[in-house]
Amino acid sequence: GTGLGLSVVYGITRRHQAALDLKTAVGKGTTFSIFFPAVTPYGKQVVAPRKGKTEEQARNILVLEKDESLREIFQSMLSTLGHTIHLAGESTEALKLFRQFRKDIHLVILDGTFPEVYNHELIQNFRRLAPDIPILISASYGDQELIKKLNQTNNLGILTKPFTLNQLRDKIEGFSKALGPEEALSTPHN
Repeated sequence: GTGLGLSVVYGITRRHQAALDLKTAVGKGTTFSIFFPAVTPYGKQVVAPRKGKTEEQARNILVLEKDESLREIFQSMLSTLGHTIHLAGESTEALKLFRQFRKDIHLVILDGTFPEVYNHELIQNFRRLAPDIPILISASYGDQELIKKLNQTNNLGILTKPFTLNQLRDKIEGFSKALGPEEALSTPHN
């Protein structure tokens, strides 16, 4: 491994206001216990209401995610938020969908574990087809090297895994606001 396992666990627990307990005894071993706050059961997650005016609107979003269960989570979360989703499990499939629906897609979310994402090859392919398309990279909390590398690139955002429904909504809204009103995700890209 990368040697970052425990620091990743610690970071995740802190981000979720959880507690980490460690008990160790010579000859008996070590036990880690993680205590997460109680949440609403899956499928019944409540989106926190917005105060004041919101920029929220339905969008067409292309999601490239390697893990099938995470694709299903994206499908559920983005549908709950009122978005139309195009899902892909491979980079070639994502590019094919993007070419097919390019005029309708407002945002692309890419799984940061794909080598093509890490070395920017896939991002460049999307940008050749639509130079201004907003792209969010879904990266694990522990992948600081990728996050640092991508933070230096224009028109890219980082969505750090794991995330809640409210965090996903806020990231999409915040990313569109950061682009400015003219380039916001309100109009599809040609």
